[in-house]
Parts: sequence; structure tokens; C-alpha cells
Amino acid sequence: MLYLVIIVAILLLASGIHQYFNVDKNLKIPSITYFAIGFVLYIVAILLYRTELLDSSTIIHEILLTTIFGLIIFWINSHRNKTSDTSYYTIIIVILTIVLAMLPLTPTLIISLQMMYIVRFIFSVILLIVGVFVLYKRIKGKVSESFPLLYLMAFIYWIAIAYWF
Repeated sequence: MLYLVIIVAILLLASGIHQYFNVDKNLKIPSITYFAIGFVLYIVAILLYRTELLDSSTIIHEILLTTIFGLIIFWINSHRNKTSDTSYYTIIIVILTIVLAMLPLTPTLIISLQMMYIVRFIFSVILLIVGVFVLYKRIKGKVSESFPLLYLMAFIYWIAIAYWF
């Protein structure tokens, strides 16, 4: 349940970022609405596991890790489409990774270590599927660019933070 709420929240936040900077420069209400709903969902996720937050930082660790995963997916998409929000995703990913590195990972009763590794593996497979899609688009397109290298670096970055922290 936690991962599902966080994935929906990051989808709304990233959609808000994309709309705010790329879609309509005059109409900002939908993007602000997406931001607000996304932040409310983060609060809901924290409140669902409030008793665990007082004892352990594992829930916050998993929330940050899932958020970074979602932002990496949106970073890849924004870079592939050459939109202006790529730098914002990069800054947010770096800041959240620094916070993630400072949080200790302790055992918890709500989320087991096996479940955490299963979710990380599923996220890695999803990112690999995104990579296959990116390579397919790259091979199908006639324009030569260094995007597959950037995807590879994003995939290595995800593997490093998912299994190291």
C-alpha cells in the first residue's frame, strides 16, 4: 500500500512539474493542483505508518527511494523529449539522494527486508524495460545522440542507490 500511494504521489508531482514548465505557460492551475494532491498523498503515506515513523526511519527511507525512482523515470522521459524540466528533476534527485544517504536503514515490523528487495527488483526491471524502449526509439530514429549513455548512467545510479543504501 505504501509503495502504491508513493508512486501515485510522484506521478502527480512530476506531472505538475512537467505541466508547469512545458505545457501551458499561462494556465498554472492544473499543475498547482497536481502538486497539492501529490503532497497530500505523501502526507497520507506518512500518516498511514505514523506509529512506525516514531520508532524507525525505514518508512521515510522507502518513501525517498520510491520517489527517486519515479523522478529518474521522469528525468529519462524529459531528457528524451528535450523538455526544460530536466534540470529540475536532476536537482531534486541529487537532494533526495543526499537525504537518503544520511538516513539509517533499520529493521522494521511493517516492511520486511525481503519485501524491500522485491520492490527494488521490480523497480529495476521497470527501469530496464524503459531502457529497452529508449534503445528501440534510438535505433528507429535517424538522429545520433548520446542519450543511451545517459540512460545507462541513470540505470547504474538507480542500481547503486537501490542496493547500496
